Amino acid sequence: MRICIRYQRRDESTPRVLELSPEEYFDPLDPGEELSVRSVPRLLEDYQYTPHEADELRWTVLEITDGAKYWRVRTLFMDGVRSFMQHTEESDGSEEIILQSELTSGCWHTTRTLKMPGKSWSVVMDSLDVEQPAQLNMSRNFCESWAFDELKEFGNVR
Repeated sequence: MRICIRYQRRDESTPRVLELSPEEYFDPLDPGEELSVRSVPRLLEDYQYTPHEADELRWTVLEITDGAKYWRVRTLFMDGVRSFMQHTEESDGSEEIILQSELTSGCWHTTRTLKMPGKSWSVVMDSLDVEQPAQLNMSRNFCESWAFDELKEFGNVR
């Protein structure tokens, strides 16, 4: 298994490469679990494996490969973690794009789109969350009248 994070700092013109072992990247496996490209990472965000804060980076690209299987996560930091785009691709052909923006301090708008293999893109989440320290004050899912499977089904419409 190969785990590689490429990233570019805002103050540099050349990307850097960070190679990680499975033990460095993934949480320890539970008894009976097998390591895969989608095992649980130790840290929440890919940039946290670098020695830099998100505000210092333009982008990261995580690539985990194991034979023909892969998982690739491309993250563009438009304003650190306050505004970013994340594009995920898997070896089965599925893709996901997450756009998240902090509208005001503690107020986040997130849109998640999904493309299953051989299908078209569907919006599967569109939400507004207002957070204060240690509590969630408001959460509004603009897709709340739809079931997740109904939203995914739009990918079949051509």
